[in-house]
Amino acid sequence: MAADDSRSACIVSERGRERCIHIKCLYIYTQGGSEPLPEALLWLLTTGEVPTESQVQGLIADMNKRAPLPVCLADTMHACRCMCGG
Repeated sequence: MAADDSRSACIVSERGRERCIHIKCLYIYTQGGSEPLPEALLWLLTTGEVPTESQVQGLIADMNKRAPLPVCLADTMHACRCMCGG
């Protein structure tokens, strides 16, 4: 057995039982890649469920929609950095 085949993520359920899922079973990969998408792992870690492709694509779309910082926040961060000598 190769080292890659033994990697797993262990999830502890609300009932205290541990369940291990092999990371390779996350069948949603980057194009031409052999590793799962980070968003698929995030879904697994936050929900305890193996995501479908549509769930991962929805998560990616939601994260991309939330990615831009409001101008006022960027200005505040810049001002704080200037005051701290950064």
